[in-house]
Amino acid sequence: MALAALTVTACGDKDPAPAATETTQQTHQTEQTHQAEPFRIEAPRPRLRIPQEIELLNESLTNAFHLLAQKVFIRDYHGISEFLHPDFEGHDPFDLPTTSVEPLALGAKTLHGDVERAPVVGRDAWMQSLEARVGAWRRLEESLWKVRAGEFLRSDRPSWGRIEWAAHLVGVTEGGTRELIEMSGLARVDRVEGKGWCLTQLELHEQVTVRDGLALFRDVTRASGVHHEGLRYGRPGNDSDGWNGIAGHDVNGDGYWDVFLPSPGRSFLYLGQKDGGFVEAAQASGLGDEKAGTAALFLDLENDGDPDLVVAHVGWRDLRKRGGGQTLSVYENDGKGNFEDVTEAWGLGDLRLAAFGLTALDYDGDGFLDLYVCAYGRMDHRRNDSWNESTNGEPDRLLRNLQGSGFQDVSAEAGIEERGWSYSAVAGDFDQDGDPDLYVTTTFGSNHYWQNQGDGTFRNVAKEKGVALRGNSMGVSVGDPNEDGRLDIFLTNPSSNTGRRILKRFEEDKRRGVWQDLARMAGGNLMLQGDGAGDFQVVEGAGGAGGSGWAWGQALADFDLDGHQDLYCVNGFVTGDIPQDT
Repeated sequence: MALAALTVTACGDKDPAPAATETTQQTHQTEQTHQAEPFRIEAPRPRLRIPQEIELLNESLTNAFHLLAQKVFIRDYHGISEFLHPDFEGHDPFDLPTTSVEPLALGAKTLHGDVERAPVVGRDAWMQSLEARVGAWRRLEESLWKVRAGEFLRSDRPSWGRIEWAAHLVGVTEGGTRELIEMSGLARVDRVEGKGWCLTQLELHEQVTVRDGLALFRDVTRASGVHHEGLRYGRPGNDSDGWNGIAGHDVNGDGYWDVFLPSPGRSFLYLGQKDGGFVEAAQASGLGDEKAGTAALFLDLENDGDPDLVVAHVGWRDLRKRGGGQTLSVYENDGKGNFEDVTEAWGLGDLRLAAFGLTALDYDGDGFLDLYVCAYGRMDHRRNDSWNESTNGEPDRLLRNLQGSGFQDVSAEAGIEERGWSYSAVAGDFDQDGDPDLYVTTTFGSNHYWQNQGDGTFRNVAKEKGVALRGNSMGVSVGDPNEDGRLDIFLTNPSSNTGRRILKRFEEDKRRGVWQDLARMAGGNLMLQGDGAGDFQVVEGAGGAGGSGWAWGQALADFDLDGHQDLYCVNGFVTGDIPQDT
């Protein structure tokens, strides 16, 4: 198929003009600015309707926009200019009047651009405006240019199309604060024979600028002593999956926060210092043999006032019930930050399962913290048996704390042995009946909402409460971001423009329920607003925090100290040698 050979190089002044259409036969005034002039990009007619061909075109444009983002990031103005057609005409998004200013905490503010008054300019003027804006930054930290969807002219070799685009730029000003520009709209793209795609017209629909009044964060990784650089995934010597968590506490009682990081090969215990730095002390603290952990949790298992440590691992059992890999590990703290491996003494010497999440709760109300273990599966041993309702994961475990003397596996008695691919869990008294409930995220299936019955058992009420959400839920946090005094739940899920774009074409499919489930897998983060009685309302888009890429963990906290909970979300997946290889 000819579409498979699309190129993504830029088009310069010597390129032939695009095919003549009603939108390119107009006279372009490349230097003159037009204030408040109507400017609309026509849709291609007749329109290409073959999904496979449309997606090939979208993917080739996505690659082209990745290259554009790179050129903007390094401020290669000549390379950016070559991506614009010589007859380019479009809205200038970099120097707009402001319709409103929204004050934020610590002197920050959001400026909403007046897109109705955006000037229409040619290529040279557009480039001058871009260079004036991003060139004024001391450093450009992020440049993202995305193709959300596209429609193309129907022909043997489609020569042009109209796309939905979005851009995200973050820079550091000369004063040291950050500036964020977000914008989106429509664009016309033309494919020039022998050159590839170029941008011919740009229509702006939305533009927002956020300016920090005070820089909230500064990267002090190396200066603080917590920098450790390992082999990148996929490189010789590192072909393992990284599922590592993190745990924080004051382990030695000196009043400074310490951090434990499980890691393949060896783990790290960073002890906080008076000057704000850290000293690595895993070996000296008795954690030198701890390696390849997946999740870690500090909790006071004996009620003696100091934090002990539990670390999960990817263990397994074969068809003959023979165990391999490390068990769930328990380390007792002597109160001074010295740890002793008491896994055998606590009855976990043979508990081998692919554990990815650990959650502490006192489910039986005896005053001692119990442990809920999210068991996943071994993808290198057996793949999930379904993409939207897998049942071949390992069963989760509920471990009852025997008043500081050991753990008892009460999973069967408590009724929580379901074989989904569980990833993480959060505990909270969601129905306000005095005992903790659980919300458990899964990948390849439905999330679980375990309601504590108060008699040592749990019941999965996710379906009847409308929160048995299918998708690829990863992280989960509990808080009250809407400040109504009731516990809410925030879920991280991967968001993918490509996934949403492809699945949207199947909206009218007879199996619409299946496609909706699959679409949720690419739909991004979600928020569940609680009513205090155990019911939740699903907030699609997570109140504006929906799109976080391939999202994993997150934290709800008041980072800017304005009295409102903010959200920090980590994301990413395997990245190859080029940015679009993700």
